[in-house]
Amino acid sequence: MSKDDVRELFSDGEWSEIQHEIRKLPETDRFTAAKTVSELRNVLETTSYRDMNEPYNREKHYDAE
Repeated sequence: MSKDDVRELFSDGEWSEIQHEIRKLPETDRFTAAKTVSELRNVLETTSYRDMNEPYNREKHYDAE
């Protein structure tokens, strides 16, 4: 099933809400360097979901954590 197929299952308003709620992956080139599941797991466990000096915000970070 492609993204377009999934998109057709929702109204414009629903799709917009879904897109708004999707958390962005951290900006890093380490994801592309991971060649195995084990390497990817290591990247995910050692890459922060917050910027270095950003305080924890439950509304913003709870699901990302």
